Amino acid sequence: MRTDFQYCHDRHILVRRHFGRCRKQQAGLLTRRREQRERDREASIIAESINEFDHLHRNIEASGRQAARDIVKQRHHPGRCTPRTKMLCVLGWQRTDTAQEHL
Repeated sequence: MRTDFQYCHDRHILVRRHFGRCRKQQAGLLTRRREQRERDREASIIAESINEFDHLHRNIEASGRQAARDIVKQRHHPGRCTPRTKMLCVLGWQRTDTAQEHL
């Protein structure tokens, strides 16, 4: 039975050999592991959000012109806007009489 037990590193408590650590050491190890997991989780969240932002930024750059065209099509009034006043209409500016008519 003596072989199942041993002293831990600073001989303050007797522990089972298959653990190899006393409760104090084990608690410190678990705390360090938990802190490392939290740091890893935070780093992965940050990396994920950076990747997501980069992806969105690339999509916005790529489809910026098309999105602008779509907005123009949605907000401008076909048949009433001339090419000159179309952008004023879309932006909601009231600089010209024709833009004021259909706002």
